[in-house]
Amino acid sequence: MAIIFIALIILTALASFYYAPIFRKYISDDHTKYTSYFKKEFLLSAEEQDFFRALEEAVKGEYLILPKLDLSNLVHVGNERHWEYSPTDPTVGRHVDFAIFYRESFTPKLVIELDHNVHNSPGVHEAEGGHGSHSAHAEEEKPAKDHFVDEVLNKVGIRVVHMKVSHFYNTEEIAKLIA
Repeated sequence: MAIIFIALIILTALASFYYAPIFRKYISDDHTKYTSYFKKEFLLSAEEQDFFRALEEAVKGEYLILPKLDLSNLVHVGNERHWEYSPTDPTVGRHVDFAIFYRESFTPKLVIELDHNVHNSPGVHEAEGGHGSHSAHAEEEKPAKDHFVDEVLNKVGIRVVHMKVSHFYNTEEIAKLIA
């Protein structure tokens, strides 16, 4: 039994020396050689485009609107004086639907998350710590990603407003939410 085990170890070592140069060519700096890239047709879905247009009308140029902004662009892990990058940072790769910024300072005013059909949430509400309300049922069905994003943004003092996807948006209502 020990002889078989030792033979397997030797064969594995020999195979790794033999195949290493073959694998190195696939792990080169030029990743474009071995990966297919395709241009995305649209940045925003049709639902997101509809809301973006209503949002633009509601803010009347007073604020900047950045769609699909990575959460790591709004918050960082570490303390106030020292930012720490980590590939395991849970904010990396998560985005918010719409971030509203003050034009003059580029500081965030609030975040708007569109709640698609999977959320089944009624109307408009603000995340925990905000001034709006939402049903316990909607809270139970909200994906874990939304809980995390809401919690992080509330912790750093960025207001989060959730809006249900709709075929029509009242721009006056949206303007009141942002004010």
